[in-house]
Amino acid sequence: MSLLCVAEHADFQQWKGVEEIMKDEAHRDAENLLYEAAKTINELAGISPELLIEHGSPAECLFDLVRRDKDISILVLAAGTAKEGPGPLVSLFASTVQPIPVTIVPGI
Repeated sequence: MSLLCVAEHADFQQWKGVEEIMKDEAHRDAENLLYEAAKTINELAGISPELLIEHGSPAECLFDLVRRDKDISILVLAAGTAKEGPGPLVSLFASTVQPIPVTIVPGI
C-alpha cells in the first residue's frame, strides 16, 4: 500500500529564496499529513504504507506515479462532498481510461 501526497507550490522564480522556503514548507506539510494518515492506517489495519511525496500538479504527479510504478494495481480516490462535485482528481480519473482499476470512495 502506498500513500501519495502532492506538495503544490507557487512559482516565484524572481525570488528564489522565497520559492525555496515555500517548497520546504509544502514538503513539511505533506510529510505531516502523510505521517498522520499512515499512523491511522497502521492503528486500524496493522499496515505500514509506503509514503510518497511528489511536487507539482496533483493530477500530473498521480498519472506519472501510476505509469512508472508497475506494483500499483488499483487506485483509490476519495470523493469530495462539496456542491461543486466530487473533486478534480475524481472527475479526471473517472472520465479517462486508466491502465489500472479506479475505486472511488464516497465522501461523508
